[in-house]
Amino acid sequence: MGNSNQRPVMVQEEIPDFSFVSQFKLPEKKDGYLKQLQQSALHQYRVMPFPNTKTPGWRKVSLQALQPDIFALSKQKVFNLEKASALSGSSKFENAIEVSLEGDATGIRLTTGKQIAEGLQIEIIKDESDTLPEKVTGKIGRIVTPVSDKFAAFSHAFSNNHVVIRIEDDHSLDTPIYINEIVTGDKIIIPITTLLYVGKNSSVTVIRERRSTDGTKILSTGILEIYLDDNAHLDMIDIQDSSLQTWDFQNQKAVLQKDASLNWFTLLKGAEFSKIRLGVNLDGQGSSAIVSGLFFPTGKQQFFMDTAQNHMAKNTTSDLLYRGVVDGESRSMWEGMVYVDEKAVRTDGYQANNNLVLSRAAKIDSTPGLEILTNDVRCSHGVTITNLDKEQLFYLESRGIPDKTGEALIVSGFVQTVIDRIAKKEIQQFLWDEFISKINKDVL
Repeated sequence: MGNSNQRPVMVQEEIPDFSFVSQFKLPEKKDGYLKQLQQSALHQYRVMPFPNTKTPGWRKVSLQALQPDIFALSKQKVFNLEKASALSGSSKFENAIEVSLEGDATGIRLTTGKQIAEGLQIEIIKDESDTLPEKVTGKIGRIVTPVSDKFAAFSHAFSNNHVVIRIEDDHSLDTPIYINEIVTGDKIIIPITTLLYVGKNSSVTVIRERRSTDGTKILSTGILEIYLDDNAHLDMIDIQDSSLQTWDFQNQKAVLQKDASLNWFTLLKGAEFSKIRLGVNLDGQGSSAIVSGLFFPTGKQQFFMDTAQNHMAKNTTSDLLYRGVVDGESRSMWEGMVYVDEKAVRTDGYQANNNLVLSRAAKIDSTPGLEILTNDVRCSHGVTITNLDKEQLFYLESRGIPDKTGEALIVSGFVQTVIDRIAKKEIQQFLWDEFISKINKDVL
């Protein structure tokens, strides 16, 4: 007689591949390093299985609802760089160097404002570049490599072009760069790979807003590679506000050289499903990174976030704070790791994830991690998952503040801590006006 208490073995259903993969061929005329990268990535993609719940970095993440076979690949044609006196982003953020990156089934179009600052280069390259040095283009695919995961390999393999933003050595841009990145179409994939290179002794603020049109099903796969040379500084504001029919897979990583500094803020608001891998490599002595994030899943949205702070040199500092307001039947999962190499003495690394839960049906996972291979370091982490404080609500109500208004005040205070980590007040105000106030209105 069999054991009646024996649990059935769960077999994970195999996910079909994208229908275009078997017929995909690389351009024959393409040559050089970028062709080699694409060849390597295509091979890597084909030999790697789709991740499942046993794949490192994909714990509890299911792709069963993805349906890869319904998506078509954009033709990846690049339209000539255009210049415009006014762009759609101007009404959202004043006094910025405006860049529009529009993608659809035919390809992508890069448009900039007429005024481009001295020391700034923005272009899309398909093969090797005549205007960008090899020290810049050679970083493509070496910060986020094709072996990082299945979707990193996908982006490098099926993207025939790369957006490059370069700030030359010894240039400080007082005016921020505003990138309005929008994808339109239905059941299409537009892989977009971006390299942001900041030269020695240079500084810049970059604001990127990623969107897709409502009512259409989009699969967004992207790579953001950031390289900060010696004593460079970057304020990076990255906003994901895609439609609720979007599946979003992003691989993002920054490499910091000696005395470089980074302040990286991420806001996750849209998409049906979002999987973000974000890493910071502190390769240079004295480099430092502040990494902040806000996420607001509601309804049946699913957000999965992996962060890594890799201390590879001595006297490096990292400070990560992610906060989420979770509602409806949504799900969020954050996994973080602070890694300290044996050479990275006198490291100071910290990570925290705080979650405010507004619904009993919402699900949250939060897992910090430390891997320390040397002594003389200071590393720690903290995680909290809480509901709205009834005592705070009662106190506010006793002062004549209605329930909903009191809830909004508590949420705003919870969010403000992260917003305050952004250096420039005008950007803080921009985020409140364009996103946080609207999120409060939708959620509460």
